[in-house]
Amino acid sequence: MARARILVIGAGPGGLATALLLAKAGLDVTVLERLNTVGGRCSRLTLDGYHFDRGPTFLHYPCALKGIFRAIGKT
Repeated sequence: MARARILVIGAGPGGLATALLLAKAGLDVTVLERLNTVGGRCSRLTLDGYHFDRGPTFLHYPCALKGIFRAIGKT
């Protein structure tokens, strides 16, 4: 039986976490991102030399990050 092929749209925290978990489960995963960087709302935007964080509040939830890394066997 062929492995399922999964397409994840967006390389933000949710898309990357989903891709990691699906790949860990043995699925063939491809992530598409429209920007030339990953991070989604956790990335940074630069305009006219000024830097803006797009959504650092995600980093206030370390338990979510720890759970994802634990699920894929990383600590």
